[in-house]
Amino acid sequence: MNEVLDSSELRRIHLEVLESTSEEEVLERFRQAKREFDEQRRQRVLESAQSIMSSYSTQYAGIHVQTPPTLMELRQRLQKLPPKAVEARLQEMREDLGSYENFEALFDKRMEERIPANWMYMWGTREEAKAALKEQNRDQLETVQKAIPYLKEMIDVAENVLREKQCFIQANAAEVPKLIRECVELTRQALDVKERVDRLLYKLERSSLKERDKDKVAEKIIELIRRHKELESQCNPRLSKLHEYQPEPSAEWRDMVSGFPASRYNLPTWLQTRLEHASR
Repeated sequence: MNEVLDSSELRRIHLEVLESTSEEEVLERFRQAKREFDEQRRQRVLESAQSIMSSYSTQYAGIHVQTPPTLMELRQRLQKLPPKAVEARLQEMREDLGSYENFEALFDKRMEERIPANWMYMWGTREEAKAALKEQNRDQLETVQKAIPYLKEMIDVAENVLREKQCFIQANAAEVPKLIRECVELTRQALDVKERVDRLLYKLERSSLKERDKDKVAEKIIELIRRHKELESQCNPRLSKLHEYQPEPSAEWRDMVSGFPASRYNLPTWLQTRLEHASR
């Protein structure tokens, strides 16, 4: 931004320089300090502008003024959101930008409303009264105008994040049907294993088995549970990829892949101990 700062916005940068400090280190420390000051100024302007807007427009009335995120923080937050949520946030930013760009008309109207009834005793005409009020509150108009480039920077960040997400989804779209088929098949196998384990557990708990037969059933249960865990370890990364490639899945494929049974069973203590030993 090629903008002249007034004296109230000037800050001093203090750098500690030792005899061993290189010129490159001094320059980098200066650049870092300058970046920090620029960010502080950006946040002050945005906070002040939001406060001003809340006092002028019902659109912002009641909104708690918060310290705006840095551009890096904004990017990180948006990257965690699905594309539709980013689109919604982007739309809000564009609406904010429109309101800020149209603030001068709102400001002009407010100054007209604030002309006192006894203006003729203080100024020659209503226009002079209005001009005097505008001069008294000129800092509000300037603050909102200063915030506009910062809002545009935030919009650029959001647009870039959304574009990256859309490109990523498009690049991996061909993988989705294959992953769905694999998840469905793994789920089918896991449900079959779970059914067999449940039957054997019922047999183990409700039947009078000899010790030798009891051990055989227990070993079969352990074998099946280990197989269930293998299927789960194969399905989980595929499900993760699906949600990454399609963060806003259709209800149809979400229903198809959402039924994988967890490999957790309510086992007798002695069988749970045997399973843990077998898994080591």
